Amino acid sequence: MDIKRIVDWVRSHRWETLTGVLSLSLVVIVVLFVLAVTGEDAESDAAVSTTTAPGQSTMPSDTTAPDQSGGARPVSGAGPFGESSLVAVTAVIVDNVAEAGLQIGIDAAELLIEVPVEGGLTRFIALYDGQLPNLVGPVRSLRPASADLLAPFQPVVFTTGGQPFVTGAVMAVGATVVTPDVSIAFQSLERPQPHHVFASPLAEAHLGTEVGAAWAYGDWPGGDTATEVTIPLSGGITWRYEDGVYVGYEAGEIHEVLPDFDADPEPLTRDTLILLMVHQKSAGYTDSAGAEVPTFDVIGGGDLYVMHNGELIEGTWFRPNQGEGYTFTDDGGDPLLIPVGRLYLAIVPEGTTVSFGD
Repeated sequence: MDIKRIVDWVRSHRWETLTGVLSLSLVVIVVLFVLAVTGEDAESDAAVSTTTAPGQSTMPSDTTAPDQSGGARPVSGAGPFGESSLVAVTAVIVDNVAEAGLQIGIDAAELLIEVPVEGGLTRFIALYDGQLPNLVGPVRSLRPASADLLAPFQPVVFTTGGQPFVTGAVMAVGATVVTPDVSIAFQSLERPQPHHVFASPLAEAHLGTEVGAAWAYGDWPGGDTATEVTIPLSGGITWRYEDGVYVGYEAGEIHEVLPDFDADPEPLTRDTLILLMVHQKSAGYTDSAGAEVPTFDVIGGGDLYVMHNGELIEGTWFRPNQGEGYTFTDDGGDPLLIPVGRLYLAIVPEGTTVSFGD
């Protein structure tokens, strides 16, 4: 080809030439970027693969993530809710009134927090760090103390919602709030409203974050004999040490729960009970029935009762700020370690008369 003719053409078509060169350069850059990304993905595919479905976030396939039969998550540290793991801690806000019927899935929780709400009733926060049940509920709304209680775990929280300032505070501590209006992980059962909403945590998988333990775990040092405790909340909460576990009672009747939707009822049981005596105050608003909504100072300190193996240790709890966990000490000022197992944490207003028996 005549080089002179090519040069003359380029000189007379400078704009077309410049556009062509820029386009070709852009194509080369895109190709090189795709090749680089593909190479990185190929190197990591052997370790991690992800899938995404509507209403779900991605989760590594090699994390022993829960399937429909429930599965375990690797946990570091001496107990559940260790320093880091691959799958996020899961929390479900669960109703606890007689009209709601039997709760589903809460006995599988590693930690069950019972918090007073308005009208002298209570509500559970069920926290899971291992196997996830297929169904949990009835699911209810967040309360003002939720942010402080959930901060050490930074969980994925299944709830029906809450006041905007409450929901915002929960998200501000690193939790992910999942509600029926944004997720497919909820279903309605034939129960009276508003006790009909249940969550399927397995349908909403999230990656874990590094978190510290909420308290120190270790061997039980032994305490005074005490096989029963009664807390005058929600019609009367009683735990009795029977056959190596604490069995829950409400209003004098065994607190029965369902492991799954079509399972037979079983007593609610725990391995260790922790009672935090806390200051109660008004949250500054009322519920739909006009009852004042309470909240609690779960940051600070106060009296503490821990029960395990049919024994009781009295002491104190301390928590300096929202970003840290609890320090437990016995009456002598020595660290009080919590045995690994299924835990129950009761938030008990100061001045409440808690009764212990043999």
